[in-house]
Amino acid sequence: LLISGDEVQQLRTPGMIVGGMPDMTYTRDSVVVKPGARFFLYSDGVYELKKVSDGKMWEFEDFSEFMKETGKKLGEPIEELIAYTRKLQGSELYEDDFSMVEFVFA
Repeated sequence: LLISGDEVQQLRTPGMIVGGMPDMTYTRDSVVVKPGARFFLYSDGVYELKKVSDGKMWEFEDFSEFMKETGKKLGEPIEELIAYTRKLQGSELYEDDFSMVEFVFA
């Protein structure tokens, strides 16, 4: 997820997930990154959560919007996401993997 100002962009290429199969050929792409942009590399468990309020899955669009509204200081978005998702799912523990790295471009 690349966030630059008010713009949120999901970076994707068609094909298998990286590391999904040995000797796989992957598609390349490129994007221009503006100074101050934030890039989040994450596992699907970060947003594939069942909401305790109605038992439905948290939508990717809601995850993207949440990330756009998080703090701007390095580390704040991930801390805010962890607190929010624990509350959203009604548990401190996650059923799936929960991995995220944040990059801020100078």
